[in-house]
Amino acid sequence: MNFFKKYPVSGAFYGQNGRSGQTGLVRVGKVFWLANVIGWSYICWEVFDGDRRVFNKITGWMVCIIFLGFGIVLLNFSCEPKCEISKKMSLDNNIITEQYGIVRISTGHLRAEPGNSAELIDQAIMGNTLRLLKEDDGWYFVETAYGYRGWMKESSFVRCDAEGLNEWERSEKVRVVSNYAVVYSRPQNDSCPVTDMTLNGTLKVLEAEGAWLKVATPDLREGYIESGFVSGRVDRGLAGEALRQSIVERAMSMMGVPYLWGGNSSKMSDCSGFVHTVFRAQGIMLPRDAGQQIAEGVEVGYSADFSELKAADLLFFGQVGGKSLTWG
Repeated sequence: MNFFKKYPVSGAFYGQNGRSGQTGLVRVGKVFWLANVIGWSYICWEVFDGDRRVFNKITGWMVCIIFLGFGIVLLNFSCEPKCEISKKMSLDNNIITEQYGIVRISTGHLRAEPGNSAELIDQAIMGNTLRLLKEDDGWYFVETAYGYRGWMKESSFVRCDAEGLNEWERSEKVRVVSNYAVVYSRPQNDSCPVTDMTLNGTLKVLEAEGAWLKVATPDLREGYIESGFVSGRVDRGLAGEALRQSIVERAMSMMGVPYLWGGNSSKMSDCSGFVHTVFRAQGIMLPRDAGQQIAEGVEVGYSADFSELKAADLLFFGQVGGKSLTWG
């Protein structure tokens, strides 16, 4: 999936809708209209010149009508595509500058097109930051912190400027370390939920209350989450076998999570989204897709019995240059 070619930031819609072809039709239409004027001039000249034969006059009328018809048809045919081009170009004219977003729900969906029925291509987790690129009727073309782009509903995130983004990033936060958690309205499991949470989601810390933390979501909803479900940092001190074992344990904890094309969370995930989620939980930010992930890290040689491979190594299947499938 070459998403960046399909959805560039600007300047693409105009060229991809065949501007030069439609301009050609307009020019041809104008030529026929010019010929029509010449034909009418010829007829007028025939009318005032009584010595000309009637046959020549009839010929002039026929030529004029033919050219007039072709001109009308071609100009009408070329009008609608021109209007469509202008409509699509309006998206490029609505490029957003210095505007950002912070995901406000547990899993925000990124789609290939601005619409609920469009293909799901990724998910962004609560607290993830976004760069807003375009707007189209309540949908925003966004870029995630790991460089993936797609269309997201405005209701899935909070808009902010650079100052608001920096304030969120500097604030004291906790990260969810469980595959699933709930923020409650009170420090009690039987109180009303404020929001659900998934692995790697982040919340702003307000204060500690015993075994609970009072937290706030990016859209300023406040609630309580059990301390055992969150961590104030990612343990980046792990290395070698300890890191490999931690990755394997996290991967095993997601056994049974349903498959979903475009999923990238502990709720539902596809193959590369599973790898992305697991490694991100260990503080390692991999690209989103298998075709991008295969370019990361160090290539490991292997023999027929795979004896050289170690725990947490990734295997990629598929032809070079073709679509890849990850297997963790």
